[in-house]
Amino acid sequence: MSVTIPAKSKPLVLQLGDFPCSAHWKAQLENDTQVVLLNGQETTALKAFEPKTDVHALLTLISTPLSAEALSMFPNLRVISNYGSGVNHLPLDEIRRRGIILTNTPGVLSDAVADLTWGLLLTVARKMHLSDREIREGVFPAWNPFHITGLSLQGKTLGLVGYGAIAKAVAKRADAFGMRVIHTSRSGGETLETVLSTADVVSLHLPLSPETHHLMNIARLRQMKPGSILINTARGALVDEAALVSVLNEGHLWGAGLDVFEHEPDVPAFLKTCPHVFMTAHIGSATQDAREAMGNLAIENLLHEKRLFSGTWLL
Repeated sequence: MSVTIPAKSKPLVLQLGDFPCSAHWKAQLENDTQVVLLNGQETTALKAFEPKTDVHALLTLISTPLSAEALSMFPNLRVISNYGSGVNHLPLDEIRRRGIILTNTPGVLSDAVADLTWGLLLTVARKMHLSDREIREGVFPAWNPFHITGLSLQGKTLGLVGYGAIAKAVAKRADAFGMRVIHTSRSGGETLETVLSTADVVSLHLPLSPETHHLMNIARLRQMKPGSILINTARGALVDEAALVSVLNEGHLWGAGLDVFEHEPDVPAFLKTCPHVFMTAHIGSATQDAREAMGNLAIENLLHEKRLFSGTWLL
């Protein structure tokens, strides 16, 4: 791919994958920058793109991970605006080293993710996925008081690991179910060990980092209260998936609800075949309103930093 950039043109922005946004913000982006939409793998689309020296900004998505090597191809890169709140798909050390401005889109997706967290929680607690499967497979037994009995949530304890905006939105919804809420946080709250051993439902709300990778390993999963539920709408690699299935099959946990996976979009067969796991395909923020708001904020963030692109952009 080759793009000719005339002298003193608008700053060049590479958008690494399409995303929804309002007509207003799309027009703002196209009016204020020269935006080029790239789709495809990093190694093909980015390496083929020329001229690399004229690229001032990137719009990124989690589906297009970037390496430090990829960033090195763009010596004049000043801004990365990420569509989404998580940035573990980006080379943060290299971004800091080069002084590149990095922005994301938290807040606007909190309610959507909190709603899905509760959808996973209710589905696993009441075994709705198993009942749905029975009906689809033509098995609809006559009503009886022993068939597919679930867990009541009233009076139970919800444990939140991490207490950012999404976790707080989840906690707010717990009031309607009469649940007690405990949480971990950097500024207070309970210890992780207390949350795991006390909560009837443990919901993960942490970013992925070297320190949180496989936070929920076999030992911590066995620390969880017997018969409890694990929910993960944060990042897949927070959980050792093989260990989770092992502990579920042991009967120590009631079940798990997962919206994220360690090697997306690949999901291991042992998760797919485990009857104690209910899964959704990373759709935590997937409401039309939230996804468009994320796009609007990603563009707004980028344009807010336009003064950093080049001296040719006069304010």
